[in-house]
Amino acid sequence: MRALFGQLRAVTLAVIVVYVAFTFTVTDWRIQFDASMNERDSEANTKAVDSLLNFETVKYFANEEHEARRFDKALAAYERAAVKSQTRSPR
Repeated sequence: MRALFGQLRAVTLAVIVVYVAFTFTVTDWRIQFDASMNERDSEANTKAVDSLLNFETVKYFANEEHEARRFDKALAAYERAAVKSQTRSPR
């Protein structure tokens, strides 16, 4: 009977070790997608705030279309990063 409990204990410990290793590996892999998404979000927000705070300069140089394109590019990059993050998420 003791041998059976010893084997059961060994199997349980092995499963726990494999589960913990798998969890850490997947978490490290996923962090790169979340970090990329956060960087793109920050970039898009920075461009929007920069354009809004300097709206007089943008207007003076008739640069509205340029700023809109910059913001659209930043939002598209954020969208791609967000989709990558969500499609690789076990949620």
